Amino acid sequence: MIEAAQCTFDPEDCVTGAQWSPDFSTLCIATKNNIQFLTRDFITVTEDELNPNRQGSAELMTVGWGSRETQFQGSVGRKAREGPDSELQLIPVNPEVDDCSTSISWNSSGEHVSVNSVFEVEGVAVRAIRIWSREGELISRCVPLAGMESCLSTRPAGNLIATSRLLGDKRSVCFYEKNGQRRYQFDLPENRSRNTPLVKIESLSWNADATVLAVHMSRVDESWVDFYVVSNYKWDLKYVLEFEDPLVAVRWDAEQAKKCHIMTSCGSVSCLTFEAAYDNDELIVLAVDGCDTRITDLSKGTVPPPMSHAQLKTDYEVNEVTGFGGIWAVLLANRQLQIYKLSDGRKLTLQHTHKLLKKGVYYNLRSNSPSSISVIRSGEQYEVVQLEISEEEIKESYVVSTVPLVWHTFSQSLIVQQIDGECLEVLDGSRKPFFLKRSRGWTNRCVWVEATKSLIQLSSDHELTCNGNLVASNVGSFSIGQDFLLFISLDYQMKAVQLDWLTTLEPNKIANLKDRAVERGAMLVCLDDTRVWMQMPRGNLELIHHRCLLIHKLKKLLDTHDYREATVEMRRQRVDMNLLYDHDPEVFLDNVKTYVDAVDNADLINNFVFSLNGSDCTVVTYSNNYPNRSAVNPMKVKLICQKVRSMVLGIEDAARQRRLFTVALSCFVQESAELTGDALRAIKEASESVPEKEEGLKLREKWLLHMSYMVDAKTLFEHALATYDLEVALLIAETSEWDPKEYLPLLNGFRMHEPVEYMKYHIDVHLNRMQSALRHLALVDNVFDECVAFIKQHNMYQTAIEIYEKRDKRKEIFTLAAEFMFSKSSFKEAALLFSKGEVPEKILECYVMMDNYVKYTKLADKMGIPDSERVPKLLKMAASLEKANSWAEVAEVYEKLGKEKYASRIMECLFNGFKWLKVVEDFRDTHEEAVEAGVVNRANAVLTQINGWGQTLDQHSNRLKLVIANKKNVFEEWLKGERDIDNDAQSEVFSETSSIASKSSRLSRMSTASSRRRKQIDRKKRSLKEGGQYEDCALLSAIKEIYVLIDNQQEEVGELLLALMECGNAALAISLQEQFGALIEKATSLASQVWPTFIFFENLPGPIHEICRCEDGVVRLPSEGFMPQRISIEPELVRPVIRQNVDWKLVIFQKL
Repeated sequence: MIEAAQCTFDPEDCVTGAQWSPDFSTLCIATKNNIQFLTRDFITVTEDELNPNRQGSAELMTVGWGSRETQFQGSVGRKAREGPDSELQLIPVNPEVDDCSTSISWNSSGEHVSVNSVFEVEGVAVRAIRIWSREGELISRCVPLAGMESCLSTRPAGNLIATSRLLGDKRSVCFYEKNGQRRYQFDLPENRSRNTPLVKIESLSWNADATVLAVHMSRVDESWVDFYVVSNYKWDLKYVLEFEDPLVAVRWDAEQAKKCHIMTSCGSVSCLTFEAAYDNDELIVLAVDGCDTRITDLSKGTVPPPMSHAQLKTDYEVNEVTGFGGIWAVLLANRQLQIYKLSDGRKLTLQHTHKLLKKGVYYNLRSNSPSSISVIRSGEQYEVVQLEISEEEIKESYVVSTVPLVWHTFSQSLIVQQIDGECLEVLDGSRKPFFLKRSRGWTNRCVWVEATKSLIQLSSDHELTCNGNLVASNVGSFSIGQDFLLFISLDYQMKAVQLDWLTTLEPNKIANLKDRAVERGAMLVCLDDTRVWMQMPRGNLELIHHRCLLIHKLKKLLDTHDYREATVEMRRQRVDMNLLYDHDPEVFLDNVKTYVDAVDNADLINNFVFSLNGSDCTVVTYSNNYPNRSAVNPMKVKLICQKVRSMVLGIEDAARQRRLFTVALSCFVQESAELTGDALRAIKEASESVPEKEEGLKLREKWLLHMSYMVDAKTLFEHALATYDLEVALLIAETSEWDPKEYLPLLNGFRMHEPVEYMKYHIDVHLNRMQSALRHLALVDNVFDECVAFIKQHNMYQTAIEIYEKRDKRKEIFTLAAEFMFSKSSFKEAALLFSKGEVPEKILECYVMMDNYVKYTKLADKMGIPDSERVPKLLKMAASLEKANSWAEVAEVYEKLGKEKYASRIMECLFNGFKWLKVVEDFRDTHEEAVEAGVVNRANAVLTQINGWGQTLDQHSNRLKLVIANKKNVFEEWLKGERDIDNDAQSEVFSETSSIASKSSRLSRMSTASSRRRKQIDRKKRSLKEGGQYEDCALLSAIKEIYVLIDNQQEEVGELLLALMECGNAALAISLQEQFGALIEKATSLASQVWPTFIFFENLPGPIHEICRCEDGVVRLPSEGFMPQRISIEPELVRPVIRQNVDWKLVIFQKL
């Protein structure tokens, strides 16, 4: 006797149904007349009539459009409308079957609840469904349904509500929407008396992801559960589970969507986990639908379900099927096993029927050979039932296990997985562990691959493994072919893995394979050759040719030189035809003749030629099939085009050559657009070689039409003009469908010009081919003036010289070119060209402009130019040379004008030019005092410079030593971490990365190559400001400049010494030689200190962070004893040299 522990709520009427919401926050209670909503504390929130007649808040409002009365149904339909509507008949509830209780079903989110209750209409007790919100508001009233039964279930995903009805001899499951409208229905199978009142539907229940609908049915002597799945809007009965004891409850697991819990009246609980799987044999696929099994022969075609090529009917529902080698086994719900054989007509014929034990649940039906079938039975114990089939009988054998078994498969032995995830291998009755790297949970599907001795498993955690080694995670389905394993991930990307790779199993290689996106929810069915079949979430089948499988097939064809089949397959499947070459470049080039002979089709070969490009498709597009490949020959396109073209043009059979001639034209254009003209000339030659003129014209028209497909009409027309064949140009223009007004006047204009060279000249001008135009124009008589004008207009003097160099008009052309060069101030070349044109007056003018007084005087003497014309020209040249500080040359010009007349001017120029010996030799006798004063003054000035240079060298060298010492100290402090790099780098950002041999600063990656930064650095290098970043660079540059001055001073000092001796000033000469010699010795000695032969880090000029800047812009400080990764050889880093071979000293003054 059950006693109430506590009374929390006392309804006024008899309770007919109650149900908690999924979150247990609201309790819905139905009494005989009312419905109440209570909180978890049993406080009434809302109370209302159980079957109100008012309209719900979300109920669909309609004025009758689309109803039965408004639809056209013909004469039969009109008569049917006159009678009563069977859908709206009032069929009373059968009290013998229906207990008149109220069914309540919440949706998964708890937002609304559906209530199936009994109420009276016109005195007849019928059932109706009302939908309420969790707050107790009426949402909608469902459309009345004749013969409605008490079962009710709300779909977890979406707004569908399922119920059943029995109308006449037909029982259906009907679906309503939230707004109360009936959406659709499906009829239950006829066997097991499902369509009679003898059978009652105890419950309807969806699984968690709403993919399976369980129907619990019972009658007096048995109970069973039907499991339905929808595909293409067709509900199929996939599994029937019978029980001898009555069932108490059928419930789906809340977390594992495919797991169902079933309890019987005797207290036993069964847990079943369902997984969608596809089994195929020789491209025959069987789909189960109760007693009907649909047979689809994929080799004949892809038929969208629920259609099929044939059907197999059985007396009982089919639960599982499996096939191998043309033998199919069918497991029925009544524990019968039927064996079918695939006949030559690809039809299934029954061979054997075998009864299994009634007790227990059979699952995981497998076949590993045409004569061997096995299945797992779960009863008082677990056992693998093995059946050996012969023509006379079927023998049973058992492998018993006390531990629950999940699945089994066959290799040379029997492999089973236990519920704890461990695998066992059974051979001749003995058991031993089957070694896997590690267990990865229950396996939903497994396949033994005999070729690689591999066990491929897909676990319940969606991990795909090979012999326990992880292949991929998040896998939804997989299928195995002859050479490949294909799988679709849970993010719906398909990958293909070669079975050979699974033996080595490189996870990185598999992870880097290219994906192919597929539709969400797609599942692999099977694969064959290059074809892959998938079932879409709606249920229809889709056939694709997987690229990876296709390339694998093409590789085999290419290896056997089956070029025609490979080319046809490539075009059909739109595969990059570069693969013909990229697969094995050397082999293809050696077999070009084989390729052309095998294909022997202009269209196919043209497709290959047009697809050629410089990239390697085995590296870029098809890298999955070609691991570890490198790039192809960059001259690939040129090599192939030349080989194929020479092969086609070398065909001896004239008819076959004409048939394949378009291939040669394609090779011309594909190799280079510049060869279009060669292609047109080849067309002209080939068409003219045809014996019959009319056939030749037809072929030419055909070939030109082919050219128009490859080359733009305008470009092709211009190339045709370049052949100077106006008939070809006219034909191209006509095929391009241009307006005749566009091209006829142009072509007629060309025809008017005679001779032929003149016509070619005008065509070249039209095509902007000026060099060719000039060559053709030069061949025409009596048009020299036009030729000169053409040369001037287009500045074609170089070409003109080349053409006319050995012709009669060469002098005129040289003169024309000389005038152009004179206008460009290129007087040297102008003088040369005027001499070729024999125009001496112009040559003199060029010499004057060049300030070449020597050549001017020589030519003027030769021509007999009088002094009246010569003197002004020389004075002009003297003035020009004086502006250029060419004092020695100015003195020579004045000497030619008259040494006595311009003596003072000549002496002044020699003083300015430091030509002391010449001054002494020429003017000491006449201007002794002035010459001696000038020599002495210059000697004293040089001595002053020598002293200044020496002091500056000392000052700069001493400062440089200090700067280098400071840099060394700073560098050592940075290496030891005793100094802040950020402050020394003047706010530049550094990052520290240390290693054994180097440290990296945080300096931002700035490029010193920018022109703006380069100018800033050059400006800093010229600043001698103490403490500057580039002070050592400035000091080195300043010292180097002094060295250059000292070196350049040697010649003048040598002349000064001789001049001083001539003037009788030996003491000053001795002093000058000694001091200048001492300076050179000092500078030579100092050079090895300033620019040491072996340099260290501190000897490198510039700031430390710039010295250590690497190529990537990052500053990395080397450790002690190491140098930077790279050193920039700046000009100041190169040691200057003072020449030692200059003979400037007087030996008499040297100390012995």
